[in-house]
Order: sequence, then structure tokens, then C-alpha cells
Amino acid sequence: MSELNETNKNASLENSETISWFPGHMAKTRRMLTEKVKLADLIVEVLDARIPESSANPDLDGIVGQKARIVLLNKADIADPVWTKHWVDVLARRGKKCAAVDARTDKDKGIKSVVGFLRDAAAAKLVSLKSKGIRSGAVRVLVVGIPNVGKSSLINRLAAKHAAATGNKPGVTRGPQWIKVADGLELLDTPGLLWPRLGDWTTAYKLAVTGAIKDEVFDVRAVVFWLFDFLKMKYPFYLAKRYGLSFPLPASATDLLSCIATGRGFIGRGGVIDEERALRAVLKDFRNGDLGSVTLEYPDEPAMEH
Repeated sequence: MSELNETNKNASLENSETISWFPGHMAKTRRMLTEKVKLADLIVEVLDARIPESSANPDLDGIVGQKARIVLLNKADIADPVWTKHWVDVLARRGKKCAAVDARTDKDKGIKSVVGFLRDAAAAKLVSLKSKGIRSGAVRVLVVGIPNVGKSSLINRLAAKHAAATGNKPGVTRGPQWIKVADGLELLDTPGLLWPRLGDWTTAYKLAVTGAIKDEVFDVRAVVFWLFDFLKMKYPFYLAKRYGLSFPLPASATDLLSCIATGRGFIGRGGVIDEERALRAVLKDFRNGDLGSVTLEYPDEPAMEH
């Protein structure tokens, strides 16, 4: 059993539902999104390739309705490529038009193919506009997703300029912006939208560790210890390589954190490790992909037990 329950009893799902992880502005965002959906011809749902299910807003179906929708698995550069390909196939079998992208660096130039992907999805609308003699009409694409999933970075890549505000934290995009990304295509960047209540505590940890929830509203120690458990089970080599550790890895999360802090020189007065600094460093390493290409959830696989 993980020491998570022993060292962090305040990290339960019941507690996670009482913290302010659903800020007041989310209700305003939902109302705005509901109105903007009426103006859109196509919906682009941006998911985090590391957590395709946990980053999918369950309220979106009710907001979007029958609008045509495509799914983009963003941050594919820091997700396990084997599982990303599998997720694309799984989502396709579920009837979703899906592609994996990397809006941060676009090393594989996959972003360029997204415009064609959007054109194909919006083909019916384009034909309709031309049949009406509206040559200047644009297909309007609404880009939606949870905070910090990379919506603005995606639009900037597509527009080949910094047209939308970006930042490696939730809550950067504040208002709607229609942005032309190609002839006949306009995208609307929208603020990230969370949902009021979590379905299970595992989802909370995944959202927290990937940066969808502000760090101020969750127990960082609990989240990092959960990440340690997962990495030791699925990607132990990444932990060893990043932090210069030998096998077997420390059995407890506390000892593992101590080894990382010592190796990084995070030592305070009296030789006491600076735990907070070490925790933040691990989170940063994971979010930046410095720990390796990691996927946190797999199709049809039961959740981890602790």
C-alpha cells in the first residue's frame, strides 16, 4: 500500500471536493461558452495527451450539443508516444475525429496538418458558403478545453504568430478572441473550463499534477507522492535517470523525495532538506517533460489502487 494514506490523510476525494478548485469565474466562462457555441460551425476540443479521459470536461456534451467536433491530443511531445497512438485509435473507434499534436515545439510539424484536418471537418460549411456566393465567409471554430491544456499555444501555432495569450498555468486566457488562422477559417480562443465536482480522487491528482488546477488549492506533497507511486510502477527508469538514482529505488515516497532533494542540493539550515523546494522541482520536471514522455492513464485499464 502507498504511504499516501498514512502521510496525507487530508488528500482524500472528500476533501478535494471542498477546496476552491472550481473558481467563481468558471460559472461566467460556462455562460460565455454556451453563447459562443451558437456562433460556431465546428468545435475543437483540446485534451492533454497524458490524460485524455481526465482532461475531457464531462459537461461539454451538454454545452456543445450536436455541433460537429474534433479532438486534438495536445502535448503529445511529453506523452508516451506508444500510448498516444493507441489513444487516437481508441477515440476514433468511439466515433471521434482525433489527432495528436504538439503545440509547444511542433518538432514533427504536425500542427501544419491541423489546418487541413479542420478544413475537412468544416467542408460541408465551406461548400454551403460558396453555394450562397459568400466567398469571404469563414468557418468559425470554437476551441475549448480545461485550463492549461494548450489551447492558446495551439492557436498561436496555427496563426503563426502570438495572437492569443499563453502561460504555463491555468487562468491565462481571460476573454474571447476570434483569430484568423487560414483563408476561410477563424478560431475563437476561450478560457479553460473545469467542472464543479470530481468523479473520483484519481482524476483530481491527474489534473493537479498536469497543472490544470492552480497549485495553491491542493496539497502539493500528496500530488507528488501520488506521482512517485505511478512513476515507480510504470516508468521507474525515468525517475532513476532524471535524479541519478540507483535501483532499487527508495521504498517510501518520503525517502525518495529526500534522495532527490539531497542530489539537487536542496538542503536548508542544519542539514534539513528543503522539502517544499524539492516538491516544486519534481512538479516542474514532470510538467516540462524533463522526467520523460509519460502517459498517466490508459484505455480500459482500472485505476491504481492505494
